[in-house]
Amino acid sequence: MKNIVKIPKINSIALIYCVLCFCIFFYSCNRKCTTGKETILKGQVIDNTTQLGVAGALVIVQGSNVDLNLASKEFGRTTTDGNGSFTIDCKDFKNYNMVISANRTNYIHLYNTEIDIEPCDKIHANLKLGLNPSAVIKVHAKNLYKIWDKLSLDGIFHIGQIDFSGYNMDTTIFGNYTGNVKGNANNNLKVVFSKFGKDSVVFQNIYSPAFDTTNVEILY
Repeated sequence: MKNIVKIPKINSIALIYCVLCFCIFFYSCNRKCTTGKETILKGQVIDNTTQLGVAGALVIVQGSNVDLNLASKEFGRTTTDGNGSFTIDCKDFKNYNMVISANRTNYIHLYNTEIDIEPCDKIHANLKLGLNPSAVIKVHAKNLYKIWDKLSLDGIFHIGQIDFSGYNMDTTIFGNYTGNVKGNANNNLKVVFSKFGKDSVVFQNIYSPAFDTTNVEILY
């Protein structure tokens, strides 16, 4: 005896509905599997001292993953507009730890911040990257009393403490020694005088306007 299974006739509308549901489900799954392929970063680079936008700043997005042995890779770069705003379209960043940075001539302290980017297509807006404006301090030190002594300067120098000694010391410390310091801010200068085997320590807070040179006289 044969068992006969009758297949009910499928309504054409129901069939179309099923196909559409399957297509939507397949597209959703496929989209989920490929997320993390594109993210848009929007934000602004600002001057930390004025809170105003910094035009012409270079913004770079990089990523790496030591655990997966993924070397550092650049995912995008752009230059800020007149208001300091930027937009970067990043692609193929899946599995990378992302870092965004900004820099500009006459600004110091490169700003780096990690961005927690989920593996999905999305827009990261309102990112704020702050830069400190630079300034220059020019120090002139002179021994007025022609007595052998030692002078040490520290605090604002990128290369650490600078020592001078002798009877006729007269020098200007500038450029490569001091380099750039924070503008629109107080910078600390430590001065140590050594006369007759005794040290005298003086600290000076020097206010440095941004993008300008401040002259300091040390006469001893």
